[in-house]
Formats: sequence, structure tokens, C-alpha cells
Amino acid sequence: MLTYGHGLMKVTWDTECKCLQYDAIDPLYLIVPSEVCYLQDADRVVHVKHLSKWKYIHGGYGYNTDNGLRQAGSPEPHANKRGARRDQERRTEGINTTTDPYTIILWEVYERQSDGNYLIHTISPHSCPMRM
Repeated sequence: MLTYGHGLMKVTWDTECKCLQYDAIDPLYLIVPSEVCYLQDADRVVHVKHLSKWKYIHGGYGYNTDNGLRQAGSPEPHANKRGARRDQERRTEGINTTTDPYTIILWEVYERQSDGNYLIHTISPHSCPMRM
């Protein structure tokens, strides 16, 4: 994408304003399987979103409790060294962790269904219910 100067634009429907909403996506925060040549051929695409705490609470993500905010924030440190080392290996700055304490990272996972429609999962990389 960057080689040819193509940008990514995410077009969604804003239900409150009843209009289209356009969001430019940084290609560094779009994850596709390595064997995919064209975006439309991907079975699963992940858009990594960086949100402020206010946007997370008031942005319609369904988490407005301290427990939900805690799950999406920084991970709890592990007691043993083996678990801490595994966590350190899995973390990548900007993809699933950040040094900014006021930023929350969420993944929007777009999964293609057999009928051609997409199922969208919004998950936190710190409390991921499935192996990605």
C-alpha cells in the first residue's frame, strides 16, 4: 500500500447524525494475514485503534464501568518470571501496548462470514478471549 501511495479510508454509517463518516487509517495499524495480496481477499482484518479514556467511555464501545476500563487498560503484571517474559515477547508498542497511560488500545476485528458479510468484534488485546 505504501509503495504505490495508496491510502486507506474506512467508511461507516454514523447512526446519530444519519450520515457517512470517513476515517483515514494509518497502514501501520491495519493487520492482515501475511499470505493476503489484496485486502478484499482477507478472511480477517484487524484495525488497531488508539483511544483516549474519554472516547473509550463515551464512544459507544459498551464499557462504562471501572472494571471494563481496567480490562482494556494496561495488563496486570504476572507474578512469575516465565509469564512476564511471555507477555513481554507478545507486546508490540502501538499494536497491543503503549507507554501513554491515557491511551487505550482496542482491536476492531473484521471477520468475513460464509455469506460474504462481515462480523465485527471489538476486543482489548489485554483481555483477548480468543487466540489471535
